[in-house]
Amino acid sequence: MIFISIIVPIYNSYKNIRYKISLYSKIAKLKNVELIFVDDGSKDDCLEFLKKNLSNYKNLRFYRLRKNKGPGIARNYAIKKCLGKYILFLDSDDSIIISNFKKLINFVKTNSPDLIIFNYKNYNNYQINLTKIKINKYNLIKLYLRTELDMNPNFYLFKKKVLIKENIFFEKGFYEDMLFNLKFFYKMKKFKIFKFKIYIKSFTPGSITNSVTAKHLNSFTKASIEKYKYFKKNNNFNFKGKFDLYQDLQYGLRGDFNF
Repeated sequence: MIFISIIVPIYNSYKNIRYKISLYSKIAKLKNVELIFVDDGSKDDCLEFLKKNLSNYKNLRFYRLRKNKGPGIARNYAIKKCLGKYILFLDSDDSIIISNFKKLINFVKTNSPDLIIFNYKNYNNYQINLTKIKINKYNLIKLYLRTELDMNPNFYLFKKKVLIKENIFFEKGFYEDMLFNLKFFYKMKKFKIFKFKIYIKSFTPGSITNSVTAKHLNSFTKASIEKYKYFKKNNNFNFKGKFDLYQDLQYGLRGDFNF
């Protein structure tokens, strides 16, 4: 049985993945895990390189999309194809801590929440630790609206069943994850926090989050507007009498604007 599917979208990623073969090999040796690469219309030989160096492992799958449509569309394709009970998204330039990931596998064998939030380390040594914070669904959405909780979907473990049932998929273009996470937070019923650090986020010049072009800015603005529209349409939950999330959304939108 596959407990966790790790989805890796790749696009002209040869420079990154050639340093990650050792990591992918370690992941491929784990039981109850599958590793899925989706080539988003690359012009280099990154997919062929992966196939050549990882051909001995059975729990790896490779897909290629004809045209480049962005990491969100590549992830959507893999979500529908994967076999795992849970999904972890991994970027081609990032890493996971294998020893702690093994603990996460055992954790999902005995726990079945809709969402698992784990600790991570950023390239600037910023580390998040939610284990010290008393948090419920309301607080989670509150932190996310205030942009105090990272919008990167790579820092969460999603239950596939909820994604499919609620039709939650990524939007096309850049910053496609902003709305994805918010939808899931609203639709999920139960989540748990895993105290160990799993993900290591790298700094890659020229990546989506490290690029400033008119296209990137327009995409970010569009994503912020869509986040607002979704909130306005779906914020009819009674969080134990608390209705001040509009203030948190406004605070977060100001942060979006400043960013």
